Amino acid sequence: MGDEQFRESEAGVAVNGRRDGIDTSLTPFAASSCATMPGTIAMKKQHYFFKLIPPRPTFPQDITNEERILMNEHSAYFQQQFDAGKVLVYGPVMAPGGAFGLAVLEVAD
Repeated sequence: MGDEQFRESEAGVAVNGRRDGIDTSLTPFAASSCATMPGTIAMKKQHYFFKLIPPRPTFPQDITNEERILMNEHSAYFQQQFDAGKVLVYGPVMAPGGAFGLAVLEVAD
């Protein structure tokens, strides 16, 4: 569906849209309320966005050997979580204002 057919407000409420043939106008998409509201879509999983802030603005350009070891362990851990299906996406973001890490996790509840 295009943005003109479905969009979600920052508060998590669908406005001016339809999803899977169900009118979603002003219907909350919170998992706890969807399970009990007639005519809504039940969400079985929740998603969380994590922004991982580095120890300093110049990181990772000036990473120390000790930090490199920790980052390798960090990367291995997130790869395990990704392989297990718990993390949908993860990795570094090389933004103009400074690098940071991000991850999107999926949990049952």
